[in-house]
Amino acid sequence: MTAPVAAPRTPNELADTVRWFAARQELWRPRVGFTAPERFYLRLERTADHEVWLLTWLPGQGTEIHDHGGASGSFGVVQGTLARTPSTPQGRPGR
Repeated sequence: MTAPVAAPRTPNELADTVRWFAARQELWRPRVGFTAPERFYLRLERTADHEVWLLTWLPGQGTEIHDHGGASGSFGVVQGTLARTPSTPQGRPGR
């Protein structure tokens, strides 16, 4: 017998989780890291229906186009800025 699969979380529920973690800096601020040449990442929480990741980038760092399968997501920026370049399904820069 396999364990039941949790129902997907709604966009609002995901956003609420991001806000909850962002407001509780004691849970993640001491764990922030900056690494070169690649970005820093650390999973903060894993449950049956979501994961929470801490990600940092230094100036000039980026992430190649990729997908997360059928997963949904939400993110928040707590310091600095996030620049995003949209792309087409073929991976080329889009509009």
